[in-house]
Amino acid sequence: MNLLVLGGTQFVGRHFVEAALAGSHEVTLFHRGKTGADLFPEAEHVLGDRLQSLAALEGGKWDAVVDVSAYVPRAVRMAAEALADCTPYYLQVSTVSVYATGAGHVDETSPLATVEDPAGEVVDAETYGGLKALCEEAALAGFGQVGIVRPTFVVGPYDHTERFTYWVDRIGRNAPVTLPLRGDGSSPPLQFIDARDLGAFMLHMVEQGTTGAYNAAAPSLAFLEALERTRAALGSASEIFTPRAEGDADLPMVLPSDGSADPMLTIPNERAVAAGLRPRTLEATVQDLWQWWRTMGRPTKFDGVPWQGSRS
Repeated sequence: MNLLVLGGTQFVGRHFVEAALAGSHEVTLFHRGKTGADLFPEAEHVLGDRLQSLAALEGGKWDAVVDVSAYVPRAVRMAAEALADCTPYYLQVSTVSVYATGAGHVDETSPLATVEDPAGEVVDAETYGGLKALCEEAALAGFGQVGIVRPTFVVGPYDHTERFTYWVDRIGRNAPVTLPLRGDGSSPPLQFIDARDLGAFMLHMVEQGTTGAYNAAAPSLAFLEALERTRAALGSASEIFTPRAEGDADLPMVLPSDGSADPMLTIPNERAVAAGLRPRTLEATVQDLWQWWRTMGRPTKFDGVPWQGSRS
C-alpha cells in the first residue's frame, strides 16, 4: 500500500511507520522537520506545517492517510479539503480523553466531551478532550471511510512524555517509589497501551480498511500490582511505599483520589481486540522500556535523583 502519514517521526507515529515499512508498504511523511527528521531515509519526506498549507502534497494519491498529529479541528478540515479526493481511507489517532467525564462506564458509544470555544486552538488539560472530539467529527464529515483509534496512556520506547518511564526508571535503578493508596486502602487503576501494539493495530486497521472508533488499551489493573510486577520483571530491589493519600498525588499517571477519572483507565478493549488489537504483557513492555531508557543515562523529567546505573 501507498501510505501518507501526517506526522510520523515521534513516538506513536514513529512506531506506526516502523511497522508499515517492515510490512513493505510505501510511506510518505508530511512533517515540519523539527523532530526525528533523520529517521526513515527509505521513506519520502515532505516538509510543511499542516496548519499553514498542505499544498506540497498536491497531486498525490494514497491508499490511506494516517493522521497522528491532529489536535485542533481546523487541522483536520484542512486535511480533508486537501486530501479527501486523494485517498479512499483516513485513520485518525484520537484519545480516550474524548469521552465526557462523570460517566460510570465508558465505551465507544459513550457521550463525547465538549469544549467551550469550538474554534479555539489552545490545547491544554481543559480543552484537549473536547478538541480531539471535534477532530473526530471533522474527520467523519470530511473523509469517506474513516477509522478512529482512541488510545489510553501510550507507553514504551521513544516515549517523550516520560510518564510511565518515571516508574520503570526508578524501579530499574533500585530507587524507592511511593504510590499513595486511597483512603479506603485501595490502589488507583492503571491502563495503558504499548506504542508498538498501537502502531501494529493502526497498520492492521489500514490494511483492512476498518472503519469506526476503537479503544486501544491493554486490560486495566491496579497501579500497585503494576509496580510489583515491574519490580519482579526487572529483578529490582526497589522498595514500594504505600502511604494513605491525604490529597491527590502529583505523580505521573496517578488519577485523582476521589475516583472521578477512574472510568478513563478502566475502559473495555473488547471491540478493538475483536478488530485485531494484540496487547503484549506488562512485563514485555517494562523490560523493553527499561532497556531503551537506560541508554539515556539520566532520570526522567519527573525525577531529580542523580543517575547511578550503567549506560550499558
